[in-house]
Amino acid sequence: MVFSPTSTLELDVTCDTTEHLGGGVVPETTNNVNEQRDEEMAVGDKKNGDEEAKSRKSRSWGQAHYRQRSPVTDASSSQPAYRRSTAEFFVNEYLELHNEEWIPIIGEQDINEEALGDGQIARLMVVIGRAYREAHPVVQSVVVIGSCFFTYGIMHALDGFTSNIAVFLVILMVGTSSPHLTLPAAVGAIAVNDNTTLAWLTLLGVIAAAVLPIAERHKFLVGYSGRGGILAFISNIITMIIMMASGSISWNLYGDRGHLWKEVLTWEPSIVLVLGSVVTSGICGVYRIHSPVPMNPLVSLSAVALFLILLITATKYQYAGEWSLGVGTGSFVSMGSKENFPSLRAFVLSGFLGGLYKLFWSPFFTGFSGTEGISALCGYVTYHWIVIFVNQLTSQTSNIRNRG
Repeated sequence: MVFSPTSTLELDVTCDTTEHLGGGVVPETTNNVNEQRDEEMAVGDKKNGDEEAKSRKSRSWGQAHYRQRSPVTDASSSQPAYRRSTAEFFVNEYLELHNEEWIPIIGEQDINEEALGDGQIARLMVVIGRAYREAHPVVQSVVVIGSCFFTYGIMHALDGFTSNIAVFLVILMVGTSSPHLTLPAAVGAIAVNDNTTLAWLTLLGVIAAAVLPIAERHKFLVGYSGRGGILAFISNIITMIIMMASGSISWNLYGDRGHLWKEVLTWEPSIVLVLGSVVTSGICGVYRIHSPVPMNPLVSLSAVALFLILLITATKYQYAGEWSLGVGTGSFVSMGSKENFPSLRAFVLSGFLGGLYKLFWSPFFTGFSGTEGISALCGYVTYHWIVIFVNQLTSQTSNIRNRG
């Protein structure tokens, strides 16, 4: 793993947690050791603050960095107070690539690469292991393309699995096993649409794999709602232009004057779609606001979205598809940086506006993927524009009253 200096985020491990991890009872002296460790880490944070800032500026783009915390140790022994077999457990942090936020994770001590041997196969395994742990751009590209084919296979091999169910399922599977690679998996999964065949899917995956590192290098929409969906949408636009130019699909998929809102939208499915976005963004907002520790937004909110979609799909409701689109939009809205959502109202209103934008885009980009991401971004930006406008209007009104 690539470790950077410790930061202000701290996660204490209590005696109860220690027993669950397989260790014995922590001696009374552990609390004193914890306090001493906290003081040492606070001093280290001050000394290493400038170094960490420099390392963040100079780190290679597209890499998921880890930083390691010190283990809880027994004052009378050099061994950790919590043990499981011979492995030492640390509270590490990995850089989540969607919002570039540090997320805590419990992991073992770094792998002893020397124990693998000196042969060519051993050296190759070391290189592959490092590339995986650091989320090297090549590894990210493999994950993007693999997620495309995985999602496509789920959609076409399993009856009843809609595109959103397949997308959120793939995000969860990759996110739980390799959380630092969740964004590449999300981009690849979301990029799959209803217009591509298996042959065109390869081109779509390659284009998505090229779009992602460019976006990461230039910090494109970091922290904004719907970022993964937007990158998938851009990949779709490029792929669709090539497919349309070759005559494989019609140019009318971008939009048809004879097939606009009056022909597309009806009251009940439209209400269901917006309601799905509002409910999902509200639930996700409560979850993120009250979460005791930082959570990977792509993984945790994909779980919420998948549950809500399956819940309504199981009822055989007539407009379960529209509900699924609304849930997808609401979850993408809530995946933005938590700093941009100061209250539950911000989540709910952004979700409501995102649902309206999803209705607005309905006549356009037929069969394209990633439109939920575009709608989520539009809803998020519109909400903040409204807040800025209201604040300025209130300030001007207040000044006029004071002058009077």
